[in-house]
Amino acid sequence: ILVLIPTFSYGIYPLLNKVFTMTPLRKISLGLFLTAAAFSVSALIEQNVSGGKVTHMSSVSPDRAWTGLKLIDGKADGFGWSTEEAVFPHEIVIRLRERVAWPIASVELNPYTLVSGNDGGPGGEPDRDSWARRVTVSVRNAATQPGGEFLEVGSIELRQANALQSIEFDEVQATHVKLSIDSNWGGGQTKLGQVR
Repeated sequence: ILVLIPTFSYGIYPLLNKVFTMTPLRKISLGLFLTAAAFSVSALIEQNVSGGKVTHMSSVSPDRAWTGLKLIDGKADGFGWSTEEAVFPHEIVIRLRERVAWPIASVELNPYTLVSGNDGGPGGEPDRDSWARRVTVSVRNAATQPGGEFLEVGSIELRQANALQSIEFDEVQATHVKLSIDSNWGGGQTKLGQVR
């Protein structure tokens, strides 16, 4: 603040005053826009540094209600990831948070999703036939294998239940987790509700 007040008072405002008159209301408005921009930048940085991110999906529904981001939002609300059609395998790659290697020994999946409604969002009934069935988990540590291959660590046949189902394996250091969905329960799409 001690640096910015003189900078704006003696530098930026006089330069802008040559283009148009800087009234007190315009100065306040400019300050609000700069504040909003600063918070937007910090939010983007925080998201890219702290949170995990879905970096690749081999298939996704054209409906924006069914994106990979819904897999890692911590909610089992019937939304999740969905494909446009049931062609296998489907791959989803998730970068773990903070861009560092984390020791992991399990991945939890919940297949629970609802039937797509008329508006594209979930309808009222569980879409059991489209739930992911057979899933293989692979990991990669970008710190030791930049651009390297994924190492398969486990697989599971998911039950048709609204519950987190765990795939446990020997502890590994990983920056990325890849889910390969090899089958569903016979539906025309493939859906997955939550990854943890």
